[in-house]
Amino acid sequence: MIKAKPLFRYLAVCLVMGAQTINAQVKIGDNPSTINGSALLELEATNKGVLIPRLTTAQRDAISNPALGLIIFNTSTNCLNHYIGPKWFEMCGVETSLPAALGSTFTGHSNSINENFSANAACQNKLISAGYSAASCNGNVVVGANIYPVVSINGQCWMQTNLKQASTSPCSDGINAGCNAWLITSPGDIGSWGYYNSATSSGAAGWATTESAAGEGLLYQWSAAMNNSTAERTQGVCPSGWHIPSDCEWMYLEHGQGMSIAQQTINIAWRNTTGEGDKLRAEGGSWNNSSGFTALLAGYRFTDGTFYVNGTGGYWWSSSESATTIAHFRSFFSTQAGVYRGDGDKAHGFSVRCLKD
Repeated sequence: MIKAKPLFRYLAVCLVMGAQTINAQVKIGDNPSTINGSALLELEATNKGVLIPRLTTAQRDAISNPALGLIIFNTSTNCLNHYIGPKWFEMCGVETSLPAALGSTFTGHSNSINENFSANAACQNKLISAGYSAASCNGNVVVGANIYPVVSINGQCWMQTNLKQASTSPCSDGINAGCNAWLITSPGDIGSWGYYNSATSSGAAGWATTESAAGEGLLYQWSAAMNNSTAERTQGVCPSGWHIPSDCEWMYLEHGQGMSIAQQTINIAWRNTTGEGDKLRAEGGSWNNSSGFTALLAGYRFTDGTFYVNGTGGYWWSSSESATTIAHFRSFFSTQAGVYRGDGDKAHGFSVRCLKD
């Protein structure tokens, strides 16, 4: 028979020990007596790792009601997966479920992968779509009869040719028809779009009906490129899962080619640190296209309808406004090793290059 006082003492000791165990921090591995004050559980080793549950895709998908933040190693894709409802995501740069849109043969995926561009103070609070590998950004995007090869550059997934998709807003009636007609006038940004007309620089005949050269794509006034949106990084005329790159996303591209931060943020000027324009161009003097971006010099259409510099210069819109009627753009020229950053009247007709979300 256990006496009352010893029994109470025994229970008290158990409760105290239990409370200490419940609230204690735990360390496993090397230096067990030294633990980080902010950690509930710390693992330390110099010759071992942590082995988490290994599942096939089918086994992972069979988990009923997975908890937010659940992590497994997917043996079907050899990649860590984490669950953020309602989908599983791979930590190798892509989402795990394929998109079902536009008949695409692209092997990447539909959810955004955003990087922090903290090196550039002007872009610290801006979303940057990046994080793709060559394996997750490859193949082609097929939209109707148009095929766009894609390329991974510094983690960004870019289309490798200029876009040639019809804009749906505000003009949807075709090249040189109805509100899309633009001859030798200055109508402002009416949402016009079409091909560079190499037959006459005056623009009196309006848009051409075919590309001057394969890959040059269409030229768009800004509202046509944006499908009448003004939101930065909007899908615009790009296919689903892609968008018109922002000014900061262009800077991220330039940064990956070696352009200094000081050069990146200069506006209305040519900027050059290591020949970034040469690395991004696929024609003109001294180009090497080492990035794979393959910029073609498709020219542009001035606000009065005049066509300029096809084969010599190229202009690309960003989705970033700098004023109500002005937006940032990029330009490459055959005689320039750098990249021009400028503010362009939205009534200009420039090229569009789409970036994966």
